[in-house]
Amino acid sequence: MIYEDFKKLTTDRTIRAIIGMNRETFNSLVPYFSDAYHEIQEERYENKEIKRIPTGGKQGVFSSHAEQLFFVLYYLKTYPTFDVLGFLFSLSAGHAHEYVVFFLRALKRALANMDKLPKEVVVIFEVIE
Repeated sequence: MIYEDFKKLTTDRTIRAIIGMNRETFNSLVPYFSDAYHEIQEERYENKEIKRIPTGGKQGVFSSHAEQLFFVLYYLKTYPTFDVLGFLFSLSAGHAHEYVVFFLRALKRALANMDKLPKEVVVIFEVIE
């Protein structure tokens, strides 16, 4: 998978070309993204949007929060169509779209929790509200 190849990269120039930030920044963002992801899942459970909070069980398409973050950053940096994004990550176009919307929501919250969200929120985040 594309994320496995990304993990092997050592050149910051290439990493920035793929996700728009260096590895150090990416690694520092992962815990905030993970926390935001879990907060959103808790809210979805409390609002009865989902019946239970996913724990354990069968591994999904993304095996870690770092992989989820990479997915959404890759999308934001390269802006492929959902058909292409789905192809690259072995997803349907519809699932690629659903993941982008959900992970953008988690990214926005993570950046807000870090106090790094721009005052004038980027248009892409307005789509997910």
